[in-house]
Amino acid sequence: MSGLSELEERILANIEDHGCQVNHVFDPDGILQGKSYSIGFPVSIGQPEVIVFGLRVEVMKFMINDLLRQCREEDLLLSEGLIISN
Repeated sequence: MSGLSELEERILANIEDHGCQVNHVFDPDGILQGKSYSIGFPVSIGQPEVIVFGLRVEVMKFMINDLLRQCREEDLLLSEGLIISN
């Protein structure tokens, strides 16, 4: 027995299988902006975690997964505190 919860086991499996886990945080009252963040970038690609604010969950998930892809395939280099915006 590993001592990890089922959720922790799934997160680790997603990092191993896909390179990261994307988690979403939202305000159930709809007052605060939602956000999505990565778990696993330091392990899978040796780069900082990322967080995206204020968009639809599907868009934020796509953005994080695409950043992972860009780091792997296009040598995108992230740095702590880097802000990427339109």
